[in-house]
Amino acid sequence: MIPKGITFLPESTDDWGGARRRRFALRTLSAEFVQGCETIVTADSWAQLRVDYSYEGLLALLGGESWKIMDSLPWQLRWQGKVVPCEKAPLTVTPEQVTIRCASPWGIWEMFYQLLPLPAATAGALLQLQIVPPEPVPAGLTLTLRPRWDIRHMYDLTSTADYQLEQLPNGLVTIGKGPAAVAIAAYPGADFCPGREPLLLDYELGSGFRQLTPAGVRFIPERRTAWSLGEWIFPAVPSRLAFAIHTSVADAVAILENNPGSLARMNAETADKWLAAERLAKTHAALPGAAWRIYVMAHKFGMVVQETVVPEAGGWWFRTPWFRDLFEGYLSNRQTLRELGLEHRVAAACRLAAILQDPVSGRVPNRLPERQLPRATDSSVQSTLSEDFYHSCDATTLLFTVLTAHAGSWQLVDDLFIRAFCRAFEAFGRASPATLNGTAVLAPDGLLRCVPWHSWIDGKRSVSHAGVVATDLPLRVPRDWQIAELQAGSSPAELWRAQNEPHYLLPEINAQWLHMLEWGVRYLDGRGPVPLASSVAATLTKVRKAFRQTFWNEETGCLYNLVRDDGRRDATLSSTAVVAAALLRDERIFSERDLQRIWQACRDRLAVHRDGKLFGILVKDSTERIYLGDAQYHEAVCWPRDTAYLISLLGKLGERDRIAELLETNLAHQQEEGVIFYNQELFSLPEGQNSAWQVELANRPVPVKNPLQWWSQWCDAYLYDDKRTKPRKG
Repeated sequence: MIPKGITFLPESTDDWGGARRRRFALRTLSAEFVQGCETIVTADSWAQLRVDYSYEGLLALLGGESWKIMDSLPWQLRWQGKVVPCEKAPLTVTPEQVTIRCASPWGIWEMFYQLLPLPAATAGALLQLQIVPPEPVPAGLTLTLRPRWDIRHMYDLTSTADYQLEQLPNGLVTIGKGPAAVAIAAYPGADFCPGREPLLLDYELGSGFRQLTPAGVRFIPERRTAWSLGEWIFPAVPSRLAFAIHTSVADAVAILENNPGSLARMNAETADKWLAAERLAKTHAALPGAAWRIYVMAHKFGMVVQETVVPEAGGWWFRTPWFRDLFEGYLSNRQTLRELGLEHRVAAACRLAAILQDPVSGRVPNRLPERQLPRATDSSVQSTLSEDFYHSCDATTLLFTVLTAHAGSWQLVDDLFIRAFCRAFEAFGRASPATLNGTAVLAPDGLLRCVPWHSWIDGKRSVSHAGVVATDLPLRVPRDWQIAELQAGSSPAELWRAQNEPHYLLPEINAQWLHMLEWGVRYLDGRGPVPLASSVAATLTKVRKAFRQTFWNEETGCLYNLVRDDGRRDATLSSTAVVAAALLRDERIFSERDLQRIWQACRDRLAVHRDGKLFGILVKDSTERIYLGDAQYHEAVCWPRDTAYLISLLGKLGERDRIAELLETNLAHQQEEGVIFYNQELFSLPEGQNSAWQVELANRPVPVKNPLQWWSQWCDAYLYDDKRTKPRKG
């Protein structure tokens, strides 16, 4: 049985426009339910959990797509026809259950939310609410529940009124709309009063974007239309309300009939998983709270794609697999997953990526589509994905970086990965730098040239000069370079094309490329064509020689952010230097003094602190220091996905105190703000005018954008020393 969780008063935290407000997330392979950890009362006297984002609520996978189903579940206590005010009471959160307490004149009401796993995890959801009233209670006291329905694809903006509601003879209520069917059962029985009323809902935090206002930095609010289709009135006895979602009414009803669900059943299914996470944390003397992190990483991310469980990039708008994201997560959780006996998931995801490789460009997809998942088989590598889904280089190089990290662990069934490697290597070798959004180009020095946004720093910006505006330009390229091209006479179209061709060398891509070549040298021996094997070995030798010569900046004591194939270099300090240095820390490319200088440069210009302790590093030393939206997505913001690499570099340098600070501050974020037990996508610096100054919080990094991010949930650093082989002591 999992622990009791974290209990706290449901208080609002309005610092930085509400960025730190606590939320809970209940997740299965095919659904998620997210709400704020605060009870609010609407103008018409309904109590409900706070909903700040338009993507919150109950979402379910239907036909491989993520659909929003229900926004929230307001309630009222009524006695003798009058609404009884409910006072706030402590709320308890675990990754599997949330307990809401409501104080009434007769004692505490408890409501337990559980999102139960389904045997067939490819689609659907089963959300259960258990209601426990105090004892005794006066006659005539009732609890009324009034769901707010908002059935639409997660990316659609409006919820139309075409809901079909039916009351079945057995007491079930069904709702149909589009591809979604909902079946609702009330136990031991409740009066259902149908109705149809549109509800305008305001979301303070919208979709996570912000703006500068006279009142300070605020999120851009959004408005949506939901619907009330009726309410359930329960007597004051222990009760249960269950919502089953599938693609047909019959399937939704079958979920209710075949999966009655209970807290005891859920605990039985999760106990072994929790105990394994807890045992692993104790074995390695991890910090308190690390077991939650392990449990969530291992069991609360993932969706089924072609019978393979692969972690999606995150919650809400990121509920689809991005291969670069899942590979990064597998790198930073390699040992943890191995000790949990889940290494087969890594192998299966790598296999899926190789199956979906594009046979012409040699690239694996960056992500899978949000509206239709591809179908592919081992016998045909040609997938149904369009070219747009292959606009990355790092998904391919990261695939083989993961394979290198797991070298010797798996059998190379049917030589699938050998074929994928050969296809990519040969495609890179024949690629042209004049191809728009083309694949990486292998040059005579052995290094890869790629489109500058085909790595994880893939944001875009607009620039202008003398009234001429160029849009959709990569953030990775310095703004002054882009303006200089306009000044020199390039048209916006010419500039856009030049910066969407593979002319740029990126340090992190080429560090991954080196590991990819190492994998090829190891496994092509005796398996691949002899001339190709010799060419791979020769290329690896060239890369080891050329890497430092190309990327080392002696003046800054760091790596260049990027190098153009005409020799022009960008000296902007960036976290990519730390990523590349960490990947190559044992390759004898950099001296220990080099690594020390990289850390010192980043410490002085990129370090981000929380309560005086190291928290992470900025993506870039940039003047864009307040996150508002996509234009600042990869500027002076802190991404926890970089922190795992920073810890690796600091481990090589023996900086144990700095590592301890990083572990402590990142765990504090996980347990205290945002979605409890999960980790944010990125953080803005606490700069600009705070809209609601709270002294104890105001100078901490500000969590923004997606609060459930897979690659931010790194665990190995909490369990293993810098060599990743022995438990940390103490």
